[in-house]
Amino acid sequence: MPIFLGYLTVVFSLVALSVSVFLFFRLKTLLFKYDNKPLLETLNKIVKDLSEKEKRIKTNTKDIEAIVNNLKLCFQKMSIIRFNPFNETGGSQSFVVALLNKDNDGVILTALHARERTRIYTKEVISGKSVLDLSAEEKNALVKA
Repeated sequence: MPIFLGYLTVVFSLVALSVSVFLFFRLKTLLFKYDNKPLLETLNKIVKDLSEKEKRIKTNTKDIEAIVNNLKLCFQKMSIIRFNPFNETGGSQSFVVALLNKDNDGVILTALHARERTRIYTKEVISGKSVLDLSAEEKNALVKA
């Protein structure tokens, strides 16, 4: 019986040693996985990178909000109507351009082409309406924009 216990002790010792060696190499792989650096150093680098990325995200968010606010002021709607206001000129060389922002504020440009000259007029548009009277072509351009 004592010999059996001796063998049993040796077997358990070998199993325990095998498990210990296996766990040692597993832990070594885990601790020195990235560029042969310790896990703690790698984790600190990851945390630092994350905090830098969070700062960039906040900066980018502010920049995007500023861009969106600026875009509200930009012309987003446009229409062009070509027409012939006079019988003596050939083709539709006169035109009306309506340029409006998101809130329908903007300008109407009218170019009247005659034989001897071209005249350009502007009319301000506020909330989709002009302070001055509009011609049929200008009204059409405003509606299409």
